Amino acid sequence: LFLSQAMPTGFCFNGLQAGRQAAPLTVSSRQGVRLVHLRAIAQGENSALMLAEATLSTPVAGITGGGGDAVAIIAIALALVGIALLAIGGTKPREDGVREEDLPPWADMAQVLRDAITGKPFDTVLLNMRERHGDMFRIYVPNLFGEVFVLMGLKANQFVFTEQDKHLDQALGGVVGTAVSGKKTMGTKERKATESGKIFDKASADFFANKKALARATKIFVDSSEDFCDRMQREIKPEQNVFEILWTYVVQTNADMLYGNGENAGRIVCQTIDSINKEGLFSPQVRQAGDDLREVLNTRYKDRVQNPDKYKGEDSLFEEFFLLSKGEADEEMLQGLQQFMLTLQLAANGNQLVTIRWLMSHVYGDPAILQAVRAEVIAKLAEKGEGSTVRDLLLDDLLSLHLTNACITEAVRLHSDIPSKLTLRSAEIPMEHGGFKIPKGATLFLYADAVHKDETHFPNAAAFCPHRYTDSEVFAKMQKDREIVTFGHGRKRCTGELHARAQISALLASFVLRFDMDLLTELPGNRIPEDHDGPFVFDTANTLKLVNLRPRRKDLDDAGSTKAAQPVAAVAALLGQHSLGASTEIEVAAASTCPFSAFFGGKA
Repeated sequence: LFLSQAMPTGFCFNGLQAGRQAAPLTVSSRQGVRLVHLRAIAQGENSALMLAEATLSTPVAGITGGGGDAVAIIAIALALVGIALLAIGGTKPREDGVREEDLPPWADMAQVLRDAITGKPFDTVLLNMRERHGDMFRIYVPNLFGEVFVLMGLKANQFVFTEQDKHLDQALGGVVGTAVSGKKTMGTKERKATESGKIFDKASADFFANKKALARATKIFVDSSEDFCDRMQREIKPEQNVFEILWTYVVQTNADMLYGNGENAGRIVCQTIDSINKEGLFSPQVRQAGDDLREVLNTRYKDRVQNPDKYKGEDSLFEEFFLLSKGEADEEMLQGLQQFMLTLQLAANGNQLVTIRWLMSHVYGDPAILQAVRAEVIAKLAEKGEGSTVRDLLLDDLLSLHLTNACITEAVRLHSDIPSKLTLRSAEIPMEHGGFKIPKGATLFLYADAVHKDETHFPNAAAFCPHRYTDSEVFAKMQKDREIVTFGHGRKRCTGELHARAQISALLASFVLRFDMDLLTELPGNRIPEDHDGPFVFDTANTLKLVNLRPRRKDLDDAGSTKAAQPVAAVAALLGQHSLGASTEIEVAAASTCPFSAFFGGKA
């Protein structure tokens, strides 16, 4: 009764994040009555899990305070009472026959509850759990996975991405499918066994890995980046936040690449991402978007059947799928296409949008890094010949922008959702790790950020320092050892990595050559905040603003020029070229917030 009055109306707690998705503890008000709904999860004598739900209703009048530790203690007490009552009811043995003592410990959910209710961020909650239980433990995720094995640390990275890669199925697609359909959907392995799954894989390989397709995509990226910058120069006002316009451009460009002329698809995905941003992955709008996208795909597929010449030569994943399916896809295959495409779109945009926002904020927030990125692009254009512009850059040119790509890697390390904050796998065989058994069919959650943000592996881990990766040998070893897993590894490595690097490199090259901008944040001195958001949550990223877009100063040279002056070329000390003079190196390092600017690689 006291809890029902103390908790503020609108309070919602779901385990690791406040106010998102289906919550085990919610407080609402309806017709003058305050409703408190509690879902309690307990572990009984034989370690089986039990679930109980209860709803309390009390008049709104009465105690209206709440918040802080007192509320957390009350909530924990109520949860523990529920657990105690559940434990009395008895349990049943595990169906997989594994003994409880051979499994990793259960996380102390009372402590998790306290951390979350008292406002601890996502990463702190997880790292606190690691401190209490070690690098492997279990949690319970109602309605979606049930029992989940949580893994952290360098050995866990190696276990998931190397040692057991071939025996671990990708589980993210099933999560997205569940979100958009409202029912459990098949995982990656199940999908690949179907005829439609085989077509999806072939279409994806042809589109993302084919050199000719990549070359065509690169041309689209450099042209669209320059076209977008032309538009920004004409239309944007000084007080406007560049990111408010940029994110819709990125989503639309991706929609065009996936769906062809993707105006409707792009609009739907924009609405979906906006809903995820505001309400979480399992919001009603996400499910509605799945229905809307299915209708668009069905209509477009029929139109391709009736008018094949209209789409001939189109560079899109949809066209690859259409050609491979020979225009004979049935309803089940089209439904699989919808799940596959939306998974790709949400994963790509979820990672890409947040990466671009943080990347550009870090680059424009650090004058030394901005100057060095510009120097690198100007030097590359000089190699291409006099009069060359960003439109003349090829895929190999963009990938050889070493500092630019190091900036992308560092932004992904610090801020991306997948795989850093969320790597989900399903065990296809029984296995062991860290002295514990993992049964066949178990869901694994690898928190790769436990390594990415560990001072042991990344000194001054919270700092944006692309120079950790500019020594190719050091970077190669970091990848081999699985210290850095920004795009994943093994069979499930991101198939769109080259697309993403080409698109982001082209966009950044266009911006740094043409514009200066001012970074605005909510911290004193416009310092960049640390990112503690959970997966598919962009609250901190949304506080970053780039405003006052204007033509860049002509200190270095004309934006389209290929004359790389000596002072500009000297800034390439930041690129890891050891032969450059120490004076320039020290000057640039002193101006940068990166503590390793004077060194080459994170292990210097």
